[in-house]
Amino acid sequence: MSTKPLGPELKDAITQTIVYLLRENVKEQELSRLALNEIADKKDRQASYERGMADNYSTASHLNWEADMYRLAAETRFPRADDATVNHYSQIIQGSMVELIQGLIAEDDYDHGGVTHTRIHTAIEKSVDMDDVSLVNKLIEQLAEQDLIEKSEVNFWKDEYKLGLQLKYEGEAQYQAQSIQRSEIETPKIDEITKNAMVKLLLRERIPLSLSRIEIMEMAKELSNEGSIESSWDNYSTGARLQFRASVYQLAAEARYPREGDRMVEIMRSQLEQTILDEIIYDTSHGDEAESVRVPREMLTSAICSVSSLKDIDFMNELVDEFAARGDIINPSAIKEEIKNRLEIDFQNEDNSDIQMKM
Repeated sequence: MSTKPLGPELKDAITQTIVYLLRENVKEQELSRLALNEIADKKDRQASYERGMADNYSTASHLNWEADMYRLAAETRFPRADDATVNHYSQIIQGSMVELIQGLIAEDDYDHGGVTHTRIHTAIEKSVDMDDVSLVNKLIEQLAEQDLIEKSEVNFWKDEYKLGLQLKYEGEAQYQAQSIQRSEIETPKIDEITKNAMVKLLLRERIPLSLSRIEIMEMAKELSNEGSIESSWDNYSTGARLQFRASVYQLAAEARYPREGDRMVEIMRSQLEQTILDEIIYDTSHGDEAESVRVPREMLTSAICSVSSLKDIDFMNELVDEFAARGDIINPSAIKEEIKNRLEIDFQNEDNSDIQMKM
């Protein structure tokens, strides 16, 4: 990696990406450098245990990522001359920018599941206007100065990226047309479940109706901060539960006091729909997964099961038909047969259990 000074646009893009990463991953603002590094060291130790003793490589990779974020926060907030994490992530961000510009898929041979590079790709896309051709042209030139792009290929990648953007815009227009067509399909059963499940999630929190949007959002922030602290103490399940509750509070704030640009209702509806597909219709089995994934899935599934007639074969068939009409299920007949067999097995198990209890 070149040690040449960074160009102004590239330096600003890296800074904005790091700011986004820290805003998303380190909620605590009041911690000292020592406290941040202690959390990072603890997460690294836990990652070593998960990888070495439990073979939980995915969990270990997520813990290493979290440790890096706390170490990055320590070094950006309280910089010292011998710091290495900021420079390390600056290099990774530059490499990820090259991947984005060249249309490559985010990969990380070290992190199982591509934790680091996939998240940095997302951070770049969220914090840098990669649709600005003039900006990207400058980034290409300055990445070439860092020897990350061949100088002889600068004009080629400028042209390629511009062409890629044109194709992207054409594709988005087609996607928007498909989305409109998709939204015109009536899905009363799906809509009923997602609406009732969201209501169920909100009722469980018992959020007073007298609270303002700002007050509810502040409570959401407090829950999220508590969740980050619990996770830093290795209480991953508690931390994930608090983070999920924070999202429910944000849902309450946006549902009661909607504003332009709000997305939590849409996000929660989408998560519920995906959970219906994965957990209810496909009955997906889960292997090793982080608590931050398992806990929200179980909370969403619980809400869905509490408001749905999931043992009614006719109801389930209607659900399958609605997902199939939207293009989410390719072979509805086969799925219906699987659900029928699953329900029959559940029914037989319940009957056998009743007989054993009577005996």
